[in-house]
Amino acid sequence: MLTVCCIKFGEYYTAEYVNILCAGVQKHLKASHEFVCFTDDPTGINSSVDCRARPDFGTWWNKYWCFRVHGGPVLYLDLDVCVTGPLDRIATYCPGIVEDWLVTDQYNGSVISWEDGQLNPLLYSYNEGIKDRYRGFQYWMSEEPLRGALGMRTYPAGWCVSYREHAIEEPPATCSVVCFHGQPKPHHVTEGWVADAWRI
Repeated sequence: MLTVCCIKFGEYYTAEYVNILCAGVQKHLKASHEFVCFTDDPTGINSSVDCRARPDFGTWWNKYWCFRVHGGPVLYLDLDVCVTGPLDRIATYCPGIVEDWLVTDQYNGSVISWEDGQLNPLLYSYNEGIKDRYRGFQYWMSEEPLRGALGMRTYPAGWCVSYREHAIEEPPATCSVVCFHGQPKPHHVTEGWVADAWRI
């Protein structure tokens, strides 16, 4: 079965973010799936979410626990994304990742999809020294030789877009996920399409 997973650690994102993301996935994903949240505090998260406790690796490196999910395909989503269209095509585009909108030859880790075993090169080569050299997984994954070993494919243009770069007025018709990298975050946007699409 497909596993859709996210991460909530610390107090920056509230349980509302998890619940809204889960609702968006349920609305736009036809495939049978389970929704998993790796978190240090399940308070306020809906019972439909499978909350799993994991140690805090610090900032973006908590994503490591999602890469350890086994038993089938996995779709990872950052909490600060807004699902606006069909997710099945993304979930089956493996291994897939977002091409960064601002930096050439750089991945953006807001959305990642993979089949069990496809990211083993990442798991097997991880060590604590990696954390000292890179800000997060997406920067490490973007560099050779790991980039070549993973064989990541970037999603077709328009599937995952930047709010600031492409979707302030409205998401493109081709869009499935709007990513709120940097600022603002979805809860900051109180007017327009975000107010309707993001909030439950």
